[in-house]
Amino acid sequence: MHIDSDRYQRVLGEELRKLRRRRGWTRKELNRHLQSDISLQTLATYELGTRQCSVVRLVELCLAMDELPQELLARVHRRVFSDEPGRVRLDLA
Repeated sequence: MHIDSDRYQRVLGEELRKLRRRRGWTRKELNRHLQSDISLQTLATYELGTRQCSVVRLVELCLAMDELPQELLARVHRRVFSDEPGRVRLDLA
């Protein structure tokens, strides 16, 4: 199985952004709930999928937003690797 790392990172970022918005938080509000001091620019690059985050950082982000990391990764995995009938995968790049 081939992993498109750019796509995986982009989808992970989209899921992180959705999770934050579902809570009604800005990045600044999310930052206040984190143990680490992460710049708002770094949070933005995670959400855009232009920067990889470590596993520990991903867990920290998930826990701050009351999400189990494995559930977030399961959603990402389904979106990236889904071969469901009737589902069309289109790469506009």
